[in-house]
Amino acid sequence: MSYNREYKSSVFAMLYEDKENLLDLYNGVNGKSLTNADDITVNTLTDKDGVESGIFMKVKNDVSFIFDSYLNLYEHQSTVNSNIPLRMLLYVARLMYSMISRKELYREKAIGLPAPRFAVFYNGTAKMPAKAELKLSDQYEVRQDKPDLELKVTVYNINSDKGKDVLNKSRTLYEYTEFVERTRKALEGKRTDEERREAMNKVIDQCIADGILEKLLTERRDEIMETSIFQYDQEAHEWALHEDGYDEGIQQGIQRGIQQGIQQGIQQQRLEDAETISGYQNQIATMQTEMAARQTEIATMQTEMAAMQEELEALRARSDVKTNQSGDNHS
Repeated sequence: MSYNREYKSSVFAMLYEDKENLLDLYNGVNGKSLTNADDITVNTLTDKDGVESGIFMKVKNDVSFIFDSYLNLYEHQSTVNSNIPLRMLLYVARLMYSMISRKELYREKAIGLPAPRFAVFYNGTAKMPAKAELKLSDQYEVRQDKPDLELKVTVYNINSDKGKDVLNKSRTLYEYTEFVERTRKALEGKRTDEERREAMNKVIDQCIADGILEKLLTERRDEIMETSIFQYDQEAHEWALHEDGYDEGIQQGIQRGIQQGIQQGIQQQRLEDAETISGYQNQIATMQTEMAARQTEIATMQTEMAAMQEELEALRARSDVKTNQSGDNHS
């Protein structure tokens, strides 16, 4: 099966090319009711800006725009990706670089910048909470309480069973979710190009009849059909990679577990050996102390013996003198 690789925009990106739709999404995410869609400045990066696309990455699923003094970066994802904060950092850096002139960087006056906000709209099949936050600092090898560089991304689960809060606040996001879920259900199990096109035609017809993305589906029907089928294949591809990675992760986990077990065993043996050595050292120190005490006692006894010997010699000398004197008297 082959699809036209010139179809660059995802249904999400096509939907939010319209500033009124983008305003509806902005209001829903931020709890506002602004009406000035003409004040929105869309500045989404493209291939010409150096944003690379690879196989199954040719569908553009991001939109960036300046509005209400904020630089908003929105992206749609159908798989969980922990590198989103890093990708957003690279994206916003390139985006801001394109917004200023190099000369301004060397002036003393600070350049005024719109405050960036990052959001991902997730509608994959893996379990995710209704709302989550990803941080760039979570990817740092060194954990820091207050990292010098931080970037936070809010992840909204827009599946109908999890995203009721945000879906109820944005009509366009609700309709987009409804279209995606109908598309998934219709394409499941369809293998041939003919089966998929027939299924997508039915989905598009029914959505138009139900007022789901009616304007977009009517005006860009063929493009949306091609992109929807392509995105469905992309999701299957990414899920397969996820499953392969999961299996590989299990094997790696087992190997890491074995290695950790060995290391823990070695460490435990080292601790036991250290305790044994310490015990021996304590015993030796005690014995040395006892020996030193005994040596002191021996030295004291030797001193006392020497004194006694001297006293004995003195007594013998006095005894000899008396004996001699007595002999003289008898003479």
